[in-house]
Amino acid sequence: MNSLMRPILRTGILLVALAAGAEVQAPSQAAEKAVAATQTASAPAGPRDLLSGGDLSAWVEEQHVFYKAKHPGVQTWSLKDGVLRCSGLYGNCGFLRYREKFADFHLSLEYRTAPRCNSGVCIRCGVPYTTLKPNTLPSHVGFEVQILDDSGKPADIHSSGAFYGVLAPKLNAARPAGQWNTLEITCVGPKIRVVLNGQTVQDADQTQVPAMANRGLEGYLSLQNHGGKAEFRKVLLQILKPTSSTP
Repeated sequence: MNSLMRPILRTGILLVALAAGAEVQAPSQAAEKAVAATQTASAPAGPRDLLSGGDLSAWVEEQHVFYKAKHPGVQTWSLKDGVLRCSGLYGNCGFLRYREKFADFHLSLEYRTAPRCNSGVCIRCGVPYTTLKPNTLPSHVGFEVQILDDSGKPADIHSSGAFYGVLAPKLNAARPAGQWNTLEITCVGPKIRVVLNGQTVQDADQTQVPAMANRGLEGYLSLQNHGGKAEFRKVLLQILKPTSSTP
């Protein structure tokens, strides 16, 4: 077939299709629909309620070995009516770890503390906690966003909203003990943003902070118990990028 006949043949095929009532789409329209369908299929699911189900079967309570030896069988954490409570018994230092690892995510929750409470939200911890040795402590192998009864005090590397021991928050936005606080943590690649009570207290790039540069980009999520009663509710996690490793 010579080149002069090809346009005529294509036009004839199009006319036959139209006459038969078939739907004909321009290639660009078909491509747009295919892209839209792919995007819909790959869109992330909605936020996951990490306290759903009414129990803590998706969590692991990890206590300091000395605490377990002195107080065998005592559980620090409990869940009732959608509120997760930490008893703070005996000044225990330990964690409540979610069983899955996460890479990029948006976490939102509400918390309140009793006077003199010390707690935290730990993210991107590459290994489970076993002892106080630095190679398993979440604030060393990942990041601990500090929670403390320190409303009104100056911000430093140990204050509410700090990456504990590493990076001070822009300000201390914590409310007084007994009041509910809102906390949001967003991790995308090396960038971590923390919003406390509507105030952006951290907007960091791990690669630009020497003490953070070599820490992982995925890991476990856990809540800290370091003495004092604390409560958490509405713990919602939106996965933005799945982890590349197994739990």
